[in-house]
Amino acid sequence: MTIEWTIAVLFLIGIVLLVGELLLPTHGVVGVLGLIAIVGGIGYAFRLDALLGTGLLTGTVLASPLAFALAMKIYPHTPIGRRMILTVEESHARELVRVSIGDVGRALSDLRPAGQCQFPTGEYEVHSDGPMVDANAAVKVVNVEGGRIVVRAV
Repeated sequence: MTIEWTIAVLFLIGIVLLVGELLLPTHGVVGVLGLIAIVGGIGYAFRLDALLGTGLLTGTVLASPLAFALAMKIYPHTPIGRRMILTVEESHARELVRVSIGDVGRALSDLRPAGQCQFPTGEYEVHSDGPMVDANAAVKVVNVEGGRIVVRAV
């Protein structure tokens, strides 16, 4: 095998290993092996010709951010990515949207600082924005952010 083929094969192996890192739970081992293969290919390119090595190194450095961005776009849709990245359930997200700042409700349990409250749109898990609120006390929504409802005693 000529050195040109060695360079091409090392780059191809490196790319395949980096894609494998995205799809398999290898804790970075396969990704590191892929990076070693690509760096080895660049090293062989420098042995063959300094201009070729410089071109491959520059191309790799310029392509890396684009490859990383593409990987981060694809990763949440892979079987491993779906297991590792938490998502808000659609029904839960729609449920939280029905409570607005200023809505008044009643505490169903003691809020220490979290508990259950009843609002005209239903029952929700809430957090108190201050001291403990007793059960059956009137509460007002002061903040709804990121799926968290914050209330204050009225």
